[in-house]
Amino acid sequence: MAMLEPKLAILDETDSGLDIDALRIVANGVNRLKRPDNSAIVITHYQRLLDYIVPDMVPCSLRWPNRKIGRQGAGP
Repeated sequence: MAMLEPKLAILDETDSGLDIDALRIVANGVNRLKRPDNSAIVITHYQRLLDYIVPDMVPCSLRWPNRKIGRQGAGP
């Protein structure tokens, strides 16, 4: 991802099958690539990835049948 320098990266369940050490490496890479001129959408079902990635915004789909964003808030 760092070599491609995308303006938008979609990371779909990148934590699937990773142990805790690999998860930290991926999260550190995502955090290092964070700049004002790019964006990343991180899709996950688990909190563990979000424990290491520092987000700007966190939307949560709580009402999936209606496909509405149930909550949205700024990151820490």
